Amino acid sequence: HLKYSFVIVLKKELVLELKETFDFIIFIAVIAVRKTFPVASIGCSLITSLTFINSKLSLFPNIIYNLTQLGDFIIISSLLSILFINTPKFWDSLLSASIISAIFSRVLKDFFAIPRPAQFYDNYSFTVIGKSLHGFNSLPSGHSITIFTALTLVAFAFMPKKTSSKIIWFCFIICSGLLLASTRVGVGAHHPLDV
Repeated sequence: HLKYSFVIVLKKELVLELKETFDFIIFIAVIAVRKTFPVASIGCSLITSLTFINSKLSLFPNIIYNLTQLGDFIIISSLLSILFINTPKFWDSLLSASIISAIFSRVLKDFFAIPRPAQFYDNYSFTVIGKSLHGFNSLPSGHSITIFTALTLVAFAFMPKKTSSKIIWFCFIICSGLLLASTRVGVGAHHPLDV
């Protein structure tokens, strides 16, 4: 038993060391990007892409705030209940996919520990709609994961038969998911890379 406990301790230390190394690399990369590229370039600076997307979407605060609520599991499942009232197979799929995605999201949030925009930048850099979220759990966005989990199940539940219709259907689902996920940046809760 001593041999196995040593291996477990060694594995835990290796995982912690890898996580610290990865956190350091991400931290250095963020500093390097901010020092190398001025705030004028949208694609190269986190704060610039955040403020650009946030400034455009925050022009419609009520719409953005209401759309971002679709990332809440209770709200999206309530809306989907209208479509799938008599299909228990869908509810089994939704429940199991939601549990797996919630675990996946929590593990990644703890692993990356990226600060939310309100934690990292001053409140004058971007607009916050609703409650200002603080902490080090920005990446990945739980709302975005919930949205794409539900939309994936809807995509397969209502899959058209024709190939050309399938392509259009998947493009519609992906665009809808990206639009809904971008509302998390619009309300100031996440960086664009989080969604």
